[in-house]
Amino acid sequence: MVDLHIHSVNSDGTFTPSEIIDIALKKELKAIALTDHDTVKGMGEIYNYGKYKGIELIAGTEISTTYLGVSVHVLGYYLNPFKKEFNDNMNNFLVSRTARNEQIAARMNELGIKINYEEFLKEMGTRVVTRAHLAKYMVQKGYASTITEAFDKYLNPGMPCYVPRAKVTPSKAVEMILSGNGIAVLAHPLQYEFSEDVLENLIKEMIDAGMKGIEVYYSKYNPEQIKYLEGLADKYGLIKTGGSDCHGDNRPGCEIGTGYGAMNVPDIAVSNLKEEYLKNFKVSDKPGIMFFDMDGSLLSEKKVITPATLEALDDCVKKGYVFSISTGRPLKSIVELSDRLGLTERYKPLISSYNGSVIYDTSKKEILSEVYHSSDTVKTVREIAYKNGVHIHSYSLNEILTERETEEVKEYCKYIKMDYKIIDDMLDNDKTFKLMIMDLNDNALLQRVRDEVMAAVGDKVECVFSTPILLEVLPKESGKGKALVTMSKLLGVDVDNTYAFADAENDISMLKAAGRGVCLINGYPKAMEAATHISFTDNDHDGLVPFLKELVK
Repeated sequence: MVDLHIHSVNSDGTFTPSEIIDIALKKELKAIALTDHDTVKGMGEIYNYGKYKGIELIAGTEISTTYLGVSVHVLGYYLNPFKKEFNDNMNNFLVSRTARNEQIAARMNELGIKINYEEFLKEMGTRVVTRAHLAKYMVQKGYASTITEAFDKYLNPGMPCYVPRAKVTPSKAVEMILSGNGIAVLAHPLQYEFSEDVLENLIKEMIDAGMKGIEVYYSKYNPEQIKYLEGLADKYGLIKTGGSDCHGDNRPGCEIGTGYGAMNVPDIAVSNLKEEYLKNFKVSDKPGIMFFDMDGSLLSEKKVITPATLEALDDCVKKGYVFSISTGRPLKSIVELSDRLGLTERYKPLISSYNGSVIYDTSKKEILSEVYHSSDTVKTVREIAYKNGVHIHSYSLNEILTERETEEVKEYCKYIKMDYKIIDDMLDNDKTFKLMIMDLNDNALLQRVRDEVMAAVGDKVECVFSTPILLEVLPKESGKGKALVTMSKLLGVDVDNTYAFADAENDISMLKAAGRGVCLINGYPKAMEAATHISFTDNDHDGLVPFLKELVK
């Protein structure tokens, strides 16, 4: 059972995104979609709280539009909630919603319903303000006995406080959803009370704009209505979706998963949406190169590859795809890890280590490419690190090199299973492939150090966070993205026919450089923004598998 239409406190629901996940887990739902009105603000919390809980989390929204003078809602699924173009579109849309709310508040004051709109907004916090919030305010202040009465008396079309919304068409909403790499679906088609001809005209217009589904299963629909909508979906080749439209206490009796009791959205609704989402993933029938970040991506939290992922990898390699590893780990660490996991023997991968500074061929056991810092750069970055009281170390091919023994270097070496060597002077190292700056407790301090480093030697280095406590300083000519391009050239493969799988900020250049970039749902927002696709599940729950299977179809 799944529920693909739920509202949170970020629009006009009363549950937080975390509470929605808890309720869904208690009801043993397989997947949920958060579809707040005209916003995706809740997705950060959904991803952070929901990862590793074994439930599929779908980034969604419900956009308000107008068609023939009637309010029509358009659902978006599998959005990239961090994509700039999409967020710019949504923010522009919210400007018009805000202007409308201000006009409604002005009319309320004219009628003697006293409201200080600025104070009201402060109480709302980050929520997207809807007429439902204004109706609730009227009830709280005694101007109406129920929310329904507030709408009937003041806020519905034709009533004194009603202000028509800006004329955004359903087709325009579809375009907005597509700008976020999402799938557009017409919400609750029978709620608009259109004639059959008008409804079908609307559907055809939206299909022309790129719509792929209609909401067939809905909390208020009876079996006869569902049968009619199923026929309509079949007629136009549309995906059948559904959801409760739960708003928490603002819609009493309508519960997550079951609506008013009888709703049951079949699991195949999610399967069909995922199939649509994956349609544009495979670039070419000709096998290409797969680039895998390790920690948080290919590896589970237990630092193993899940059986389903390994099986899918085998199928890809048998099909002719090249398996390669792209990691921030030192070369010695990643080679040993590859050996331990059986990847070296199984796939003979090319390895990009130190975040692209060294490219290594495991089959020939030789370095194919390397770049490193100048001694002047090392000296400058070291001075900045010590001035700010943070740990810094460098690398040889086989060791961690540090001038000071710190808790940071001990923790780091435990993590990557390498030894460290205390040296007198980092500048004695001939080839410094990257510098690592660390503080176990203060990410804000590391951010200030990054800014200082970039101000001093930004023309010579790139700074990336692999985790909040690890700030990596790379040679300008380095980076996972540049290594991807180099490795593609070495293998004679078009860069467009490459696939990157990753999760962290140090993976961004690789996600951008690849023909297709998949960020795990447990990944960082900036990495998600850079990706073309976001996984359906996390790295502990076979997040890569659907994409790998798509490559061998």
